[in-house]
Amino acid sequence: MKEYEIPVATATTIKGDFGVILTQQVTFDHFTVLYHVLHLKEELKFRVLDGNAAYIPFLFGLKGTINQQLKEPCLFEGECKLVSMPLLLSGKALTPGEYHLFQLNVGREYLTELKSSYPNVVNDPFLNEAGNYECAQTYSTVTPLKALLRIRAILSCKDPGAAGRMHIIYSANQLLIHIMEGLAGKKINGFQLSGKDKRALVEVKAYIINNLGQKITISGLGKKFGMADTNLKMNFKTMFHSTIHNFVIGSKMELAKLLLEEGEDVNQVAEKVGYPETTNFIRAFKKKFGVTPAAYKSSLAYRN
Repeated sequence: MKEYEIPVATATTIKGDFGVILTQQVTFDHFTVLYHVLHLKEELKFRVLDGNAAYIPFLFGLKGTINQQLKEPCLFEGECKLVSMPLLLSGKALTPGEYHLFQLNVGREYLTELKSSYPNVVNDPFLNEAGNYECAQTYSTVTPLKALLRIRAILSCKDPGAAGRMHIIYSANQLLIHIMEGLAGKKINGFQLSGKDKRALVEVKAYIINNLGQKITISGLGKKFGMADTNLKMNFKTMFHSTIHNFVIGSKMELAKLLLEEGEDVNQVAEKVGYPETTNFIRAFKKKFGVTPAAYKSSLAYRN
C-alpha cells in the first residue's frame, strides 16, 4: 500500500481476511483531507458511525463504483457527491475489488463565507441538509477535469513538511472552488434524472473523464456498463450533443492543455492523456487548438 501513501498525512491501515483498508488524513483549520484505499478479497459489510456535523463531506469516487443492491449506484467512479459516509456505506456490502475514495470535509462556517459567490448552491437549506444523515437531498456532479488535477496534486504530494501542507491547502481550496462552480451550474439535487438509462450515461461520462490516460473504446465502455454499442453511441450523442469519440478526444486535449499550463513536459503530457506516440498527440493537439503543444507552452511563458 506504500505507493498510495501521502507523507504529510496520518495513516491508519486495517488488515484482515477481507483484505486491506488504508485511510490517510490531513487536518487543517477549515477542512480535513482524507484518502481511502480499499483492496477487498471478499464481500465487506460496513457499519459506519455518523460524522462531525460541523463539516460537510465532499466525497469523490476515484476508482470503483459503490453499488446499492437492486438500485442505482451510491457513488460511481468520477462522481463527486455530498452525502454522509454513514448514509453511503452503513449496512451496505462492498463486493471484492479495489476502491479509491477521496474525501474533503469542509467546515460549514467556511462554506458560509462562500454564500455571496455561490448563492445557487451555498444557501441555508444546503448548509442545513448537505452531509446530514437524514438529508433529503443528494447534491452531486461529475468531477470536472480541473478538480481531478487538484486531487491528483494532493495525492502525489511527497513533501512531508510545511511546504507539503501548504501545497495541499492550495490544492484543496482550488478543488473546492471547481466543485462549487460545477454545483452552481445547475448540477444539483442528485441529477434528478428521469430514468436509469440517463443515470448510466452520466456514469459513462464520468468514467471517461476519470480515465483519460487509458485507451477508451466504445466496445470497452459497452461491456463495462452493460450497454449495446449501438444504443450507447446513439443515446450518448442525444444526451451530451457529442459523439463518444469526439468527447474522448476533446476531453483528452482539454486535460493536456491544463497539464501544459501546470508546467509539465510535452512528452509527459502525451503519456498522461493516453498517447504512447508523442507525434500522434502533437497532431491531435494542433488539430484541436491550432498550435503545437510546445508552441502553446511557449506562449504561456511569454505571457507570464
